This record gives sequence, structure tokens and C-alpha cells, in this order.
Amino acid sequence: MAEWATAVVAAGALAAAVVAARVSWRVLQIELDRDSERREVAERAAQADSVAAWATTVDHEFAELTVPRSLGAVVRNASSLPVYNLVVTFIGPDGTDRARITVPVFPPGEDQFHCPIEPRRPERQDDEVPVYAESFSEFAVALTFRDTAGRTWVRDQHGQLAKASPNAGSADSGQVRLP
Repeated sequence: MAEWATAVVAAGALAAAVVAARVSWRVLQIELDRDSERREVAERAAQADSVAAWATTVDHEFAELTVPRSLGAVVRNASSLPVYNLVVTFIGPDGTDRARITVPVFPPGEDQFHCPIEPRRPERQDDEVPVYAESFSEFAVALTFRDTAGRTWVRDQHGQLAKASPNAGSADSGQVRLP
């Protein structure tokens, strides 16, 4: 009778070991999939992480212009690949989109864009020095673009990068298209 009891206990221990091994194998597969997914997400975002923009002022070299400076944006693509359907959005101090520039293909490198909005009008004159209602330093720039893998990204006016819906940055009335 003791032999039967030993055999039952041994069979139970073997069954428990088999179940534990299967559960461990599933947990290992889940963790490997998570690691692979994290690595893939990091690789996908690598190109997007290398694209940024900031607002700046553009000095005009033409003497006939009445305004010596205007709002602009510097866009940098530090990746080794171009980005597509780049939309540079100029955001005013009140948080509204003031103008957009679309560039079909933006190669690696850096470029400066002039904001296509009207020059600022002085709010008032103090001793012949114009005082403007808003300052260029209060403007911000946001980007929307597609990477070489076809994923659309948005970098908001605070510099935060996020994956976007495929139709983000579509045309609207404030858009200017560059060749």
C-alpha cells in the first residue's frame, strides 16, 4: 500500500512540474514579446526623434521691406533619411494656428522658413517706437510629418513627440504649400 501512495505522490509531483514548466514557458514568451515590442517601438521612433523645430526671427536683407524682421521657424532633420509631408504650424500666443507651411519632402539637414502671415501692426507708438500687441517670442512651432516607414508623427509646440493618425496635418485654409 505504501508503494501505491508513493507512486501517486510521485505522479502528482511530476504533473505539477509539467504544469509549472508550461506556465514558465508562457511567461517567458510574454516577456520576450514585450521586449521585442519595446525594441521595435524604439527603432520606429528613432527617425522621428531626430526631427525638431523652433520659432525664430528672420532678418530681411531687402532694404525696401518696412519690417526688418519677421517670424520664422528653424526645422532640423538630424536623421540620415528624409521625412515626407512635413507641415510646419505657427501657433500664436493665444494657442491658435496662425499659418502652415507644407514641404512634400524634407531631406536631412536644417532649413529656416519664413512665416507667411502679415507683419505685425503696432498697437500704439511710444516716443516713435512701436509697441506690438504680441511678441514673436510668444509664438511657437509644431510639426507633423511622415517617416520613411509611413508612420505619421506630431511634435507639438511643447516639443512632445507622439504618433498621429494618418490624416494629421491635412490641408486647411491656413496652409501654404512649397514646391
